[in-house]
Amino acid sequence: MRVEANRQMVIDAKKSWSNLPFALGPACVGLCLVIYPWVGGLDPAMTAPIMVPFGLVWLLLGACINHYHSELILDGETMEVIYRSSLILHSWDNRVSQDNVVRVLLTQEDSKYRFIMEVVEGENLSVTTFDYWRSREWSEQVAAFLEVPLVDECRDGREVLPEELRESIQEQKLTETFEPNPPGKISYEAQHGKRATISIPPRGFLPSARPRLLLGLVVFLVGLAGVFLASSFWRWPTFLGCVVVAVLAWVKPLAQATHREDIEVSPNGILVSITTLGRSKRKSVSAAEIRQITVVVGEDARFERTDFDRHAVCVEGPDIHLQLGSNLPKLDHVEWLRRALLHGLTR
Repeated sequence: MRVEANRQMVIDAKKSWSNLPFALGPACVGLCLVIYPWVGGLDPAMTAPIMVPFGLVWLLLGACINHYHSELILDGETMEVIYRSSLILHSWDNRVSQDNVVRVLLTQEDSKYRFIMEVVEGENLSVTTFDYWRSREWSEQVAAFLEVPLVDECRDGREVLPEELRESIQEQKLTETFEPNPPGKISYEAQHGKRATISIPPRGFLPSARPRLLLGLVVFLVGLAGVFLASSFWRWPTFLGCVVVAVLAWVKPLAQATHREDIEVSPNGILVSITTLGRSKRKSVSAAEIRQITVVVGEDARFERTDFDRHAVCVEGPDIHLQLGSNLPKLDHVEWLRRALLHGLTR
């Protein structure tokens, strides 16, 4: 990543308006405490001197929360990374310079992700988020800007050099052995112009979905029985309520049963159509954007779709990530899909 001299690039800007939902709670508590002595039937002379100061403290807390914002800045003139925190009219800067940083480290702490700029002298600079992909994107940008290695402990902990962060899948000169006979119910069709189509059909209802299906059926039958047994006043509200609960119980199993993926892959990139409940979403990724195609399993931080077995193919680049094949029943099917994608992109 290149940042021109005399230029600053902001890669993370938390605006103050995004804090409004968190500020409303303290602000409402403060407002209630301030006005309650006059509207709550109490003696204002006795209660106001106690409740109003506490209310003002809560209002001030809400104002501070609402006006707090931060920025992560790459300064191309001084070659520094600046993490700036601002509160109302005051701001604080934490800085690290290129010649003082040895590496960028990405770690997971419970449900949070933190990337740390480790320095030779002074205090490390760290930024915390609740989203792995956001932390990964920012840590890659910082590592490329400072030209230092990136170590992602949420994955295999391998040290990634700055030049590796800039290479696309085609520039890596990969070679992949590939068997065009797909396993299971996957269909593979080679077309003209080095293009191939891969179709992953729906799996149908999974064994894990049976309790939800049964629950929805029982609730629906209870509502249907209420049409004939309940009093005239409760008859239709009971039925409609049961129908809503049954639909909520059935949505996830039906989404799993109808999940289908159609993938077109060529040296130009990947085009994916994902169909669920009869609705299709199309996504495309050019080959120049793709840096890595890997199989993610288990508790890998990159794993997103938990509706199926915990394995999938992850296609990722500087600003994109795409998860494919999560509805495949076996890990060797997912591995075949990874090889097929690599073969289509690099042949």
